[in-house]
Amino acid sequence: MKLQVIYLLSINDVQERRACLTSLPPEVFEAYELLLNRVSRGNQRFTFKILSWILQAKRPLTIAEIREAIAVLDNMPELPKELNEPQTIRECCQGLAVVNEDGTMALIHQTVGEFLRQQHGKELLKSSDLAKVCVTYLGFDVFDQICDNGIAMLYRLDQYRFSDYAAQYWSKHVNDSEDVERVVDLEDAILTTFKSFGKRESMEQIKQRDGGQHLYMTWHGKSLLHILIENRLASIFMSPLGTATKMFLFSVFAHAN
Repeated sequence: MKLQVIYLLSINDVQERRACLTSLPPEVFEAYELLLNRVSRGNQRFTFKILSWILQAKRPLTIAEIREAIAVLDNMPELPKELNEPQTIRECCQGLAVVNEDGTMALIHQTVGEFLRQQHGKELLKSSDLAKVCVTYLGFDVFDQICDNGIAMLYRLDQYRFSDYAAQYWSKHVNDSEDVERVVDLEDAILTTFKSFGKRESMEQIKQRDGGQHLYMTWHGKSLLHILIENRLASIFMSPLGTATKMFLFSVFAHAN
């Protein structure tokens, strides 16, 4: 019933809304499809990107985090200054997702997730896509340096809302990845990001903060190899990467910090 009300309210034309009162879809999947069909052709890919994060995130994401995640593109060195407005994100979901009181986004019902996986699996982002967004995000230039005090850390987390999620869960999305071609591309992104000592340290600092202004200021000194093994990704070293990448790996391991 709640979904039917949302569907009716999403119709702006009064006459069309009245007509729909007598012809509501009997099957829930049909109702979901009708809602998705209201998304303009130019916004469909954008909508599935949003729904992919809501559906597949390892923990509920706030709309502020989602705003940043959907803005990340391959090889991007910094977060764009202009992000999609929260209202735009909500409207693109067409009632299939809502914003909770705590700011997190959630699907309106568990059957929405079943519908998306069964009917639109090809349009959803793959685990490798989600992982690459996280790794690219952690590769932003700002993370070349760690924060030197608690206030600086709180400011960074406020300016980069998605950083906590990216630091905590990037490897889980990598381990969920199955598409071989995309995984090879993802491996290059991982090596590019974590060859930087500063970025490795920034990630550890974000992961180990206590939620307040206290920071773990100790230099962990984890090498790239350490990061891969710790996250069950040592197989990257054994994967069919290009010769140049393998040469780079041997160089990094030989001179690991």
